[in-house]
Amino acid sequence: MSNGTSAVFFTVLGLSGSRLAKSKKEKEIIIWLLEKDQKYIGRGAIGFDICDMPWEIDTFEEEKKFLLNVIKKVKERVGWKTLNYNPNEEFIIPNIDILLDMIVEFDPKYIDENNYKEWLDASDESDPLNQGFPVCEKHKMLLTCFGCYACNYGG
Repeated sequence: MSNGTSAVFFTVLGLSGSRLAKSKKEKEIIIWLLEKDQKYIGRGAIGFDICDMPWEIDTFEEEKKFLLNVIKKVKERVGWKTLNYNPNEEFIIPNIDILLDMIVEFDPKYIDENNYKEWLDASDESDPLNQGFPVCEKHKMLLTCFGCYACNYGG
């Protein structure tokens, strides 16, 4: 996936996921995804493995169901009207479908709950993750330690 496609990919996941996330864990999952921000992490350095996500074995099925619903809502363009551009579906939807397939096929025996714990432990007290999950006024997107993902990319 190109850098530009990656930016839009995470933007549309964040728009959909931020609107659907109700529980603390759902919000954490979306923030974890939105922290894959190449403006701050580095271009070409934001990939991830499905097993690295902040899954928990006991709640995996609920987390999986949530993410599959997020993907469904991406395809319905949830939140896209808040952007200053129209995401190119020819690039985004095939990549969203790949993510969908990877989540559907993922075997929870590969979950390493230390990934979740380490991610939480690495967060700073001032991180939005620890400040009640604020959202961007314009995009209604959960904020990360880097701010609003959509705003960071001119959305």
